Amino acid sequence: MVHKKRVLAIWLAVQLVIFSTAAHAYLDPGTGSILVQSFLAGLAGAVAVVSLYWQRVKAFFANLRKSSRDVQSSATSTDNDGV
Repeated sequence: MVHKKRVLAIWLAVQLVIFSTAAHAYLDPGTGSILVQSFLAGLAGAVAVVSLYWQRVKAFFANLRKSSRDVQSSATSTDNDGV
């Protein structure tokens, strides 16, 4: 069944390519500016999301490093108590 769907999809794609006609579409300069604005907005959004999560990642590793220092300092303090 999956094979039949794949063959049908390939056949449809070939038919669309073979029998397509020219669109003669006009893209005005405003279309280009909208595309640029969309790209820049997406880039700004991605930077904002990364910066939000970057703070969390830094905080996680800072806490991890702090807890490992606490473990090391408590281990050395218990070692010195026995001396």
